[in-house]
Amino acid sequence: MKQFFSESYSTVCVDANREQLEMRWKGIEQYCGRKEFKICELVKMFYLLTVNDDFFQDFISVFNEIDISFSRNNKKELSVLAGNILVHLMEHADFKLDIIFTIICLSKYNIDVLIPQVIEKAYTIFGYLSAETREREMACKIISTKSLKEYALKLKDLAEMGTEEITGLATTINTIASSISMLMQNQSETKKAIEVYHEDSNILAWLFGNWSNDLGIALTKKIAQKDVALILAKELADLVSVMPGPYPIVSFLNKMLDLCKSDTKNYSLVEMVDAIDGDMKQSIIEKYNCTSETPENTPILFSIKSARDVNKPEVWKHVVSSRMGFEIDSIQNSILDWAFLMYFECMLIKRLEM
Repeated sequence: MKQFFSESYSTVCVDANREQLEMRWKGIEQYCGRKEFKICELVKMFYLLTVNDDFFQDFISVFNEIDISFSRNNKKELSVLAGNILVHLMEHADFKLDIIFTIICLSKYNIDVLIPQVIEKAYTIFGYLSAETREREMACKIISTKSLKEYALKLKDLAEMGTEEITGLATTINTIASSISMLMQNQSETKKAIEVYHEDSNILAWLFGNWSNDLGIALTKKIAQKDVALILAKELADLVSVMPGPYPIVSFLNKMLDLCKSDTKNYSLVEMVDAIDGDMKQSIIEKYNCTSETPENTPILFSIKSARDVNKPEVWKHVVSSRMGFEIDSIQNSILDWAFLMYFECMLIKRLEM
């Protein structure tokens, strides 16, 4: 971790000396020692986006207390520090999924991040967690009741209980308690496995049904991919109940989009959002409403909500662009990429609401 910090920090702050490196590292350790973190703000800082002022002041103060010469105006340095903090926190079970989903949601907006390895790590850990959830071996412990039955028969024939029998009874009760504990563990493992099987079954039915659940129509070559891509991504997220969800998201979305009219063009977010009618925008926001404090972490849902509120692209795109810090209609992606991002935005909202 420290080596990664030294290499990434020195790449951006080329004039940094050993003392400065040590002070910045100390600041990272101190920041990571907290119990609570504003993950969405950290990710925005990493992506060089504007952050909440209270968060900014708090972040700066940590490094300022260690080095009075620390500059609050060096956005590149702040981005590197935030990125290293995120890498560290990605190893923490409590924050792992929040960080991964939030990073992926902003990963295809042509933002020139300074340490792309942070994004790569998020994708890698997502793949690992997804595989771990679905490839877990279910080991059920065998619970024998033979000795308990034998002891019960022995007690039945006793006229009274002596010290030896009382000791034996205590041992038996402990054995029963241990067996119940193992039974509960077996039940928990079985429940997890059933949830995964149920989720996979629902996804398979969706994939081979050639049907849009939300639109209530069959997917055919008469339907433009652009018109249904974001809706299909939302439908896939609807089917996921076990975090972090299945790994082959791209394959799933691509399979469904291939049922529609082929389209290899790149589109802006404005074009993708405007392809959805008003009722569907409302339906999406009712299920996955972007957070009011940090809508920048879910640009697609933020755009859908803004477009629903103001049904004029020339108006709502400026609202979103102003909040994001870049012109959203200047970012072009493939239809599949937009669907991919939409899926992860929905998953992020699911995670934040857990």
